[in-house]
Amino acid sequence: MIRFWHTLVIISFSLMMLVNASARAETVTVVADPWCPYNCAPDSKHPGLIIEIVKTAFERHGIQVEYQTLPWTRAVAETRAGRFHAIVGASRGDAPDFIFPETPQATSLMSFFVKEGTTWRYKDLNSLNDITLGSIADYSYSTEIDNYIEMNKRDMRRVQVISGESALTTNLKKLALGRIDSVIEEENVMLHHLSVFPVNERIVYAGSLPITKDQELFAAFSPTLTSSKRYAEILSQETKALLADGTIDKIREHYGLNKQEDSRAEKP
Repeated sequence: MIRFWHTLVIISFSLMMLVNASARAETVTVVADPWCPYNCAPDSKHPGLIIEIVKTAFERHGIQVEYQTLPWTRAVAETRAGRFHAIVGASRGDAPDFIFPETPQATSLMSFFVKEGTTWRYKDLNSLNDITLGSIADYSYSTEIDNYIEMNKRDMRRVQVISGESALTTNLKKLALGRIDSVIEEENVMLHHLSVFPVNERIVYAGSLPITKDQELFAAFSPTLTSSKRYAEILSQETKALLADGTIDKIREHYGLNKQEDSRAEKP
């Protein structure tokens, strides 16, 4: 009987140690609005290109990653306040005060879309003077476009800015109804969205911004949290390693993306 109780005590102690170790497991919480294929539904088999990169990178250091979706404006504000560790799918212009890894996790291609039959095409900033542009609050598209939106956001004949988790859907509805003339959005995001949420009108490509450092995408860490610099260094180091060993190319295949994001050819 004594041996039995001795064994029971040992088992109980071991279970307590396991529970305590689990409770102490280091966790990084990242947030963003849904922006598939870069960050998709949290409960999906493939939660997004950048989410998979971030999870793989931190798992190599025994760190768990928890991913939640929030409206973008709220995600940025609450991460800035330190309630979450990082936002995902951010360019440097989205949150310049955040801590960014040296190595980006992806590169975006910001493009313009119109209803089929519309003759307007984006050529340069001056071409925006001829249309009403639909955009999303607190998104950064490029330094030039961000400045244009900021200067004209009170003139609804030039720019209409909306927010919320379904902002792109709302913009496409406005485009179909003729309330705006063009929508600016990341190309892969738009193509994915239209494949899942088709609209009554056929939406076609109308030009892209040049690919610059403005288009680099990151998991960007809270400027408030002391852990942010360490996490950014880990992610930068591991992103380089994942690129070198081909892991990121394999992850990209989950989303039907080309190996080289910056090799996308100019559309006619």
